[in-house]
Amino acid sequence: MLSIYRFLASTIGPTIARLVLGRNPKTSNTLAERFGTEGLPDSLPPGRRVWLNAASVGETMAALPFVEEWRKRFPDDRILLTNTTVTGFTRVREKLGGAIAWHGYGPLDLPVTISRFLKRLNPDVYITVEAEAWPNLLADLGRAGVPRILINGRMTLANKRGLKRSITLAIWKLFDFISARSEKDYNAFLKLGIPNDLLAIGGEMKCDISFPVLTNEAVSAIQARYGIDKSNTWVAASTHEEEDDLTIRAHIKILKHHPDARLVLVPRRPERFEAVAEILNRSGLSYTRVSEDHPASDASVVLVDAMGKLLDFYQAGGLAVVCGSFFGPGVHNVLEPAAYGKPIVVGPRTFNTDIPERMVENGELLILDEPEQIGKTVMAWLSGENVPGKGFTFEEMAARAEKFSRMNNGASTKTLDLVEVVLKRTAR
Repeated sequence: MLSIYRFLASTIGPTIARLVLGRNPKTSNTLAERFGTEGLPDSLPPGRRVWLNAASVGETMAALPFVEEWRKRFPDDRILLTNTTVTGFTRVREKLGGAIAWHGYGPLDLPVTISRFLKRLNPDVYITVEAEAWPNLLADLGRAGVPRILINGRMTLANKRGLKRSITLAIWKLFDFISARSEKDYNAFLKLGIPNDLLAIGGEMKCDISFPVLTNEAVSAIQARYGIDKSNTWVAASTHEEEDDLTIRAHIKILKHHPDARLVLVPRRPERFEAVAEILNRSGLSYTRVSEDHPASDASVVLVDAMGKLLDFYQAGGLAVVCGSFFGPGVHNVLEPAAYGKPIVVGPRTFNTDIPERMVENGELLILDEPEQIGKTVMAWLSGENVPGKGFTFEEMAARAEKFSRMNNGASTKTLDLVEVVLKRTAR
């Protein structure tokens, strides 16, 4: 079956297809659910209906702490949550399960589809996350008198000039309130032309995601089992194809100067575990696998060929190189190592989130221009030198990263406080 994007692009053109689908065309292949002919609830329990839309995984992760805060504050409300992508949908199922009144895919931005959704969901408020602004949906919600709120709002003015800028402004003005995730985003909304009485800064809600913290004993046990410690171990996290080979080659160079160095290599997907093991076999490096019953404690590389272990090794190790950012689909979660107070290094592919760009401005992480700079950077860290090209140490960078994470804690509560004021003001 053709994907929704390919189907619409072939019939109405790619530009209009993207407008209908939203920013990300990687959507569910189930056309019926996004057209609203299947999957909508026949009935819903009584209570205020809160329609929350989170497009993909990033928006979903930002929304999860907000949902938990909403459920604690308004237990009688009914949360109706929609996603655009399969990955976002799956994450909601994993994290929320039956904790919400209804969960489905969001509508295509077509009048007939929106009509079906509004008739069945009949929301009392519509809330969407980060940058999901669908003009037909927002206009119809406005005509129905439903408050329209954007949370964790982000805005870029890049390439927005003339007509494109005017259209962007017209769409964003359809919101009754925007809670920006940072001062930078707040100012960008103002610069675009959004009135300041419709704006506030709620903070970065992704920083409210709670990460498990191991006891000192548990961390020491991991370190002893694999012969690693925080002073000599770097973690290549969530590697994709080509990034495994990249980090292994970097480690070979590092060992010439720091023979006691350890690399913890964490492939992103389990189907690549064996391929990465084969690369290590060819490299000549000694390595051990987490899946082994009796791993070697003197191996130069620890291959994490088990799911759900990355956060453990972040805590046991030292410097974190967050991948997906060199040859992958874009950088993965930098907030995880930040929460554990680790120095963070990423590659240039940060287009899927602006958090690294925001952190690099205050020296909270380092973005490398070229993949081959990994080895030099890790060696500088191992030698106790300053961050290359910067006037501060890796320890200072790690402390700033942890502060970034800590200072943004509470954004979900603050955002909900703002939303509550708006709902009182716009109560029907």
